[in-house]
Amino acid sequence: MIRRRHLLGGTRHAFLLVGLLVVSAGVLLVVAASQTRLIVAQQSLNHYWRTTYDILVRPAGVRSPIEEKYGLVEANSLSGIGGGITFSQYEAIESIPGVEVAAPIAMIGYLEPGLSTGDMSFPTEPGVYFLEDTASVNDGVHSYIPPDFPHRIYYYFDRNPQQPPPDALSTSQEGIINVDSSDRTTSGWINFPFLIAAIDPNQEAALVGLDRTLVAGEYLQENESLVSQFQLVDASGKPITDKPSIRLPVLINANNYINLTHTSVLKRVLLPPDVITMDEIVARGGISYLMELPTQTLDEVTTDSRTIYQKMFEEIAPQLVGGNGPASVGQGFEQAVSPPGPILYREAQTRPDNNNGIVLELVPPENPAGSPWPQYRAASGNVKFNVLSWMDPTGIFDITRLPKPADVNRVPLETYFPPIGILRYDDQGHALDSPRELYSTLNPAGYIQSPPMILTTLAAARAMRGEAAISAIRIRVALDGCPPQQPETCPVTPAAERKIETIAIEIQRRTGLNVDIMVGSSPTRILVHVPGVGYVEEQWIQKGVNLVYKQGIQTGSWLLLGTLLAAGGLFTLDLTWTEVVARRRVIALEKALGWRSSSVFAQILGQVLLIGTAATLMGTLGALGLTRLMNWQQPPEWLVLSLPLGVLVVTTLGCLVPAWTASRTPPLIEIQRGGVRYRRGGNALMPGVWGYAWNGVFRRPGRSLLAGLTAVLSAALLVLLLAVLRDQQGLLNGTLLGEFILLHIEGFHYAIVIIGFGLAALSTTNGLLGSIIERHREIALLKAVGWRTGAVARLFVLEGMLLGFSGGALGALLGGLIFVFMYRSAAPGLGLAILAGVGVPGLVGTLAALYPAHQAARVLPAEAVRYE
Repeated sequence: MIRRRHLLGGTRHAFLLVGLLVVSAGVLLVVAASQTRLIVAQQSLNHYWRTTYDILVRPAGVRSPIEEKYGLVEANSLSGIGGGITFSQYEAIESIPGVEVAAPIAMIGYLEPGLSTGDMSFPTEPGVYFLEDTASVNDGVHSYIPPDFPHRIYYYFDRNPQQPPPDALSTSQEGIINVDSSDRTTSGWINFPFLIAAIDPNQEAALVGLDRTLVAGEYLQENESLVSQFQLVDASGKPITDKPSIRLPVLINANNYINLTHTSVLKRVLLPPDVITMDEIVARGGISYLMELPTQTLDEVTTDSRTIYQKMFEEIAPQLVGGNGPASVGQGFEQAVSPPGPILYREAQTRPDNNNGIVLELVPPENPAGSPWPQYRAASGNVKFNVLSWMDPTGIFDITRLPKPADVNRVPLETYFPPIGILRYDDQGHALDSPRELYSTLNPAGYIQSPPMILTTLAAARAMRGEAAISAIRIRVALDGCPPQQPETCPVTPAAERKIETIAIEIQRRTGLNVDIMVGSSPTRILVHVPGVGYVEEQWIQKGVNLVYKQGIQTGSWLLLGTLLAAGGLFTLDLTWTEVVARRRVIALEKALGWRSSSVFAQILGQVLLIGTAATLMGTLGALGLTRLMNWQQPPEWLVLSLPLGVLVVTTLGCLVPAWTASRTPPLIEIQRGGVRYRRGGNALMPGVWGYAWNGVFRRPGRSLLAGLTAVLSAALLVLLLAVLRDQQGLLNGTLLGEFILLHIEGFHYAIVIIGFGLAALSTTNGLLGSIIERHREIALLKAVGWRTGAVARLFVLEGMLLGFSGGALGALLGGLIFVFMYRSAAPGLGLAILAGVGVPGLVGTLAALYPAHQAARVLPAEAVRYE
């Protein structure tokens, strides 16, 4: 018996040592892991805090209700704004102190020059020939045939310079091209609409480094002359138009964004033998007659978009690609084919399965009758320019020479990069096995728009479109300690955030324009139903997520750590209390032999503090070594120094009251105290095992409360963990930046809960072992009156289960209430987290009771009368 008592006492000391070691080492390790992950998250947030521009200014009234409701900026918006900001408003923004860069963009409209494709030659035999042009444009889902491809008809004759033209030319027919033997070549032809936009060259260079992307020619100069040296006249020398003529200094985009295939087929018309002159062709019906005759294919040339794009350079800017001759696009431009038009969105009434995010639907305008193109943007007809415009290319730029902005903090840069659109579901909402990326087409009213192919100056935009030609202004704010060429290196400070916000407010006050703060933003996936295509994933911009993430991560981490520290402190209090209470009989015997109360108190306190000191030192040193081995962030010095002291203080507080009580209690009371106690009000001396277990828990409320509170805090910790993780996942999964951070910080939270439940298990085991010592004679008496060994073991297993489930129920409710109070909302799945918070502590309590139950089952019946 003495050996077993000694064994149990040694077990309690070991539990106290291990428990305090786990508390001190566990908290330091969790803080180190937590700080490491937080630093990773903080570094990511700091690195991606600043976007290409800090503030986006758009015309008043452009911001859509969906943008207003969800704090978004539309990803496909800039190419659809055809102006609305005046030059005086732009100058007002430039004059605001603190504005480092103000880069305007003016989307002027779509020009539609005709471009030649593959060359072909007529045979030597005179006759009538057809040249048929067809094209196919693929947007990633469908292929479209662009409009405006009429047949070209050529009447070819062998001209003898020594003789007058043959009788074949005595009559001509409109729509038939006369070709003589001096020029037997022709080529395919395609109308190639492209967007022209205007920039401030100096500001654009400062914002994105456009001047560093030149591959040929020279960069634009804002003060370049727009005065033309020529006037458009007809064959008689009479001016064709009264409009002034200007030349547009332009940069040409070297990147092709169109997936296009063009085919030209040259055919001979098989004329009857009696039809050899134009008069005879006209007499029989002219073009309609020729269209009915059989043909013979002579040549076929297929050209891809890359080749067409290269030929465009040769025609528009021959001097920049090694060609000869002046730049020309074949005509002066008096109008844009179509101004940029916006896409209209509304919230969708239906959504694909398993999609809980924002789902929108595109509202297409009415499709004009006979248009072969699907219409996705509102069109307002052609836009007349104030001047007749001729392009004068100065250079070619390739934006791929600059690093592309990181996906996690990308903002709209449709001047250079087309918006991203990925088809995820078909038109019925069924998920695609292979998502497909959508591409630009030649359609000015298309869904995905190409970046401008031509960039000119603001002065040109002003001359062509007037005073309100500017579509948007992208602003960078001058911040202290930020190199102009590396704005992303700026530290995130409250002062920097306040300065950007102050300038944004001042811009809105001075101009009345729509102002969006883009710093701290990140793309978020928005699903858009595009009729006839399916559900397309666009990447809109979620504003201000950086600060939200920072606060959310810090709040969740410190909330979990605080709960763990509370559980560790309570566990320490429980262990020290149990150690003192279990030694009451020894203390009584010592006092009976003449020990003073002060000596007994000092002995109890010293023994517990000695164990606590050894445990905290070992735990602290072990944790510091492990953090170095794992290359984690070292815990702050204040925590390393204060944690052992804190554990010792909690240990001292845990043993003060019971040590004082035990040292002051007369020894006779403790020596005569019986081992069998019953709950008052019980209905039976020997209730069933469930009732007895219930009485066993509640007739020692102090000890049960301490053991149960550890389970309460562990359950609360689990509920908070699951709720915080779901909240952070829901928060971070919303954007590319959040998903990037989540990938780097997941995992360490679970270590907190594992330590918490380890403490709960040790606390339950320790409490039940102490209960066995106190109820030794009671257990022996139960076995003496007929309880089997298995029944005694089940009794203590049930007590552990009851402690776990009751503590879990209270803790789960507490954790849920704390989360709702801290976050002002219920996390998704909070109910399931609460169920887990009830069930897991019950399981832990049951498992933790197995060893004490085994010890209780080994008590012999003779122990019931050993001390009588």
